[in-house]
Amino acid sequence: MQEAPLSPVRAARREKLLDAAQAVFLQAGLQAATMEAIAAQGGVSKVTLYGYFSDKDAAFHGVAVRLAGQLRASTLDSLAQPGTATQKVTRALQTKHGMVHALLRNSPLSDELLVSRLQVRDLWLTLDADLTASIARVTGDADTARLLFDASLGIADNARDTNQMQADIARLTKAILGGTG
Repeated sequence: MQEAPLSPVRAARREKLLDAAQAVFLQAGLQAATMEAIAAQGGVSKVTLYGYFSDKDAAFHGVAVRLAGQLRASTLDSLAQPGTATQKVTRALQTKHGMVHALLRNSPLSDELLVSRLQVRDLWLTLDADLTASIARVTGDADTARLLFDASLGIADNARDTNQMQADIARLTKAILGGTG
């Protein structure tokens, strides 16, 4: 069943509560986070918070859905910018992994946050498949797109810092696709 759209005031409050939930999850992790902490961070009562999210898992799912949408939009925007296939793919992969790295680099619980619930894991897998398909449309080759995306995940997971990650992704796309990346 489709939910009714929120009024502008309720939509703005929901975004504020998602910001609060995201901050609490990043600081405490999913297991230690509480609805009380999210309500306090958002400056609302628990009753108000429960009016938007039935429980902590629902708040976590809301944060994950919003983050996936932001990642998708930013990455697709990077692919749509002018340039060669190498430049587009480099920008897109750097954008996607850069956003995740910037969000999670200060969270000691990033692994828990990314794989905590199957519904969220499925959300990430769908996002990655969509982005890989978008890269395939730019490169003209689904296997190359999959190789680039999977290799970029390894780079992002093992990079010492953002600068190394960005440089290594550029080297990867240039090595696979050629051109100036």
